[in-house]
Amino acid sequence: RFSMIESLLNKFYHKFSATSKYEMTDFDSFTMSPDSESFAYLNSIFIYLGSSFDIITKIAFEMQKIKDTDFTTYPRMASKNTQFGDRRKISNINIKDTIFEYPVVIKKIESIRNRIIHDGSFDFNQYVYTGWIEQKDIFECCILFPDFDDSGNFTSLKNRTNFYSHSNRINLLLPTLLKEVLTLICSTITELNRVYDI
Repeated sequence: RFSMIESLLNKFYHKFSATSKYEMTDFDSFTMSPDSESFAYLNSIFIYLGSSFDIITKIAFEMQKIKDTDFTTYPRMASKNTQFGDRRKISNINIKDTIFEYPVVIKKIESIRNRIIHDGSFDFNQYVYTGWIEQKDIFECCILFPDFDDSGNFTSLKNRTNFYSHSNRINLLLPTLLKEVLTLICSTITELNRVYDI
């Protein structure tokens, strides 16, 4: 999954920049164009990230039950129906600084993944915005990202779930977001290695 994420990131950042010297208010005008391909890359990145939480949870749960597993026959995996939502069943590791502590950034990835699975994309409007600064003859492409509350959920009001008050651009946010999540995943694997001496 992480190899696929790397491949998707390479494709995504062929079109978009990961940095910008400009705020959204610096641009004189914007044009909008549909771009389902770039959204497919982003959606897949979040789905792969979210599914990695499920897989790591399965591994942790399987290791927790390993001493009770009878290997004289082909065993039924203890983690067969386990998903990330079952993380509370994991009791014998230190969850601090792991995905199992369920920090806001992990909740955010889970919110995004759930929306993609249930609604088809994190945003119904699959538009790329191209901003122009006319005097400098500069343009930049970006994808706007909906606002989140402090709990890691999409900001919503009644049946409206997309607000853009912060003018966040996912192409600028994604590297930091991924670094934070992958650091937690590495810490989780390190803790599993420590406990089970893998």
